[in-house]
Amino acid sequence: MYHLKHTPLQIAARGHATDYYLGVHKSHFGQYDSYNPFRKQKAWKYNPPYVMKILIEEKTTYTDAEINSAKKKVLDVMKNRKAPYFFRPEAAGEAYFHYSDGRFKYKKGISCKLFDSFIQEKYITPISEDLWEDFRPAEIK
Repeated sequence: MYHLKHTPLQIAARGHATDYYLGVHKSHFGQYDSYNPFRKQKAWKYNPPYVMKILIEEKTTYTDAEINSAKKKVLDVMKNRKAPYFFRPEAAGEAYFHYSDGRFKYKKGISCKLFDSFIQEKYITPISEDLWEDFRPAEIK
């Protein structure tokens, strides 16, 4: 009668899958479909040929020790910088923003005429691909 809201039942018939929700015991189910009408009702006694419940759990790629070591490395490299940004010149200038705990998040690729002055003034810090490998476990996806 109850299921996780983020994992609705997937009902498949004749090669077409839909989501079921709000089952009213011995009455009906609500049905979301990708075709019009998008919301339908099916009788409680409807017997679909296939029913799936898909739940994907993200597994961490790195251990807590690796993440903590990477966060420390980010903080060590970025201390005394004017702005919390670094970039990877060898990766088309991918730029990242780092937080005070050492974690960081991708921002965007950078191309700017003032780039060299940003680097010299320590507004943005270039990092090598070797250093990127040390940083990577601290990235927020």
